[in-house]
Amino acid sequence: LCAPLPPPPGPLEVYLFATRPQWAAFTRQTAGPRADIYLRIQRGGYSENARAVFYDIGPRDTFAIAGHEGWHQYTQSTFQEPLPIWLEEGISVAMEGFRWADQGRSAEFLPWSNLERYDRLRDIVATERAAGLERLLLQRPQDLLQDSGSATLDYYAQVWALALFLREGADGSYREPLQRMLLDAQAEA
Repeated sequence: LCAPLPPPPGPLEVYLFATRPQWAAFTRQTAGPRADIYLRIQRGGYSENARAVFYDIGPRDTFAIAGHEGWHQYTQSTFQEPLPIWLEEGISVAMEGFRWADQGRSAEFLPWSNLERYDRLRDIVATERAAGLERLLLQRPQDLLQDSGSATLDYYAQVWALALFLREGADGSYREPLQRMLLDAQAEA
């Protein structure tokens, strides 16, 4: 996204299921007490201990989820310190952005190219339900899943915009501090 980071220490485990029931059964078998939280996810998946677990929701959306969960896998396997949740999630949503290239044979990753999040953000602004910065920085997606899927989608759209702002806003004045934060979290103590 915005810092030269090392590759992961080895291959990353990915479980891509054909159906939600298959995904749910695997989640019940392997996630222990966290399964209840994960099973509230309406579309997509999760990453835990550098292992991504998701199911097919169509070519475009499945590819976007792979990017999202791939970032989580990367930080879980490579970073020595976790990022703040809002930044971890903001970057993971930025990793969803892509467009097909080479007549659909490859993808070009573009953090801003996320129409679903953009449309959601536009709706949030139009209906004046944006979270204040302090509230946004303190929220956790797993807590929002308990209340409504709508609040979770609002959260992801807003942290995506915040991550993009830190990368590109104010003529890039926040980019270097963001890069330092990522490099510091990744580096060994």
